[in-house]
Amino acid sequence: MKKILGITLFIFGLLFLGACTEQGTLSLSLSSDEDVFSYQALATSSLLQNQTGDTLVEKESGFTLLSGSQTLETGEDVQEPVEVVEPYLELIEKFMSGEQGFNATVQTSDNLDYEFMILFETSDLLGEAQTYALYYNQVLESEFEDETDDIDEAEETDEVDEEETEDEADEEDDEQEYMITGILVQGNQTFTVEGRKEIEEDEESLEFISYIDELNYVRSEYEVESGETRFSLEEVRNGEVYSESEINIEIEDNEIKVELEQFMNGNEYYYEFKYETEDGEDIIKVEYETFIDGVQQEGEIKAYVVVDELTGETSYVILLDDDKDGEADHEYEKDRDDDDDDDDDEDDEMEDHDDDDEEEEDDSEDSM
Repeated sequence: MKKILGITLFIFGLLFLGACTEQGTLSLSLSSDEDVFSYQALATSSLLQNQTGDTLVEKESGFTLLSGSQTLETGEDVQEPVEVVEPYLELIEKFMSGEQGFNATVQTSDNLDYEFMILFETSDLLGEAQTYALYYNQVLESEFEDETDDIDEAEETDEVDEEETEDEADEEDDEQEYMITGILVQGNQTFTVEGRKEIEEDEESLEFISYIDELNYVRSEYEVESGETRFSLEEVRNGEVYSESEINIEIEDNEIKVELEQFMNGNEYYYEFKYETEDGEDIIKVEYETFIDGVQQEGEIKAYVVVDELTGETSYVILLDDDKDGEADHEYEKDRDDDDDDDDDEDDEMEDHDDDDEEEEDDSEDSM
């Protein structure tokens, strides 16, 4: 039996449905609202990581051509299929790989500024764990409104019609709006997050934003109305809409398929991701169809992770079959973002070690 879910990213199911549980592990499967909400933070943070560093300024594509003819053109508004799919590889890799799937744990917050804390963990194509921490505060928006409304109403009139009061109470029962504010931490990166959830009769809508700053952020919107689900992403760079996407997950016979529809600069891109094992190696397989400048193109992409034996650094090898004849026409290599985080962590550890050495030297001098 098929289940088609709009993929949202981690926060809302845990915050608004599961965060009030006692400390412990939250079991996430794709059979509840928690599952639908559970991947929202993962997706927004993955896309934001592509905006950090030199991604925010005009730069070369970052792809190294290993074989075939050069097809990627930099500095233009048109994005080639490989360039469009690359930012989503990390998201798809973490979502689809690994037997343990997505594991989230509610813990006591160790940050005094935030009441709640959730750790969630996933894995990549190499089976390595990736850990995120979400710190947040949550409030029913009416709690803010009630305080200001009481003051305004007292100034305007002391008499309230009993019938109107009952109607307002009924509306409040049918309508609820929650707000969250917090931070999402992964490695050495910290993103500001805001969320809003509205419930009204048979309609449920959620908006979630992860920020680098006010000009660079990813906004996600999730709506359920009369049994229909819609999930969309809007990526803003330097104050302008960079891309708009819709994502769906289809699960059939224990196989996960992720569908991505993206609109960018008047062009359309359609992708279907699958996680497969080929010759004993885990790969992400992508079938795509694009409409660029009115020209239709179809093809296949395969991506897998390789490790440099000397440095330990990892990169994606991306095989592009642009005529669907079963043979790769172009082969590219692209560094993975995780290496940057590891390097920064190592640098931090070395700095801490150096500080400790300096303190030991000072203590030694004092004792003399």
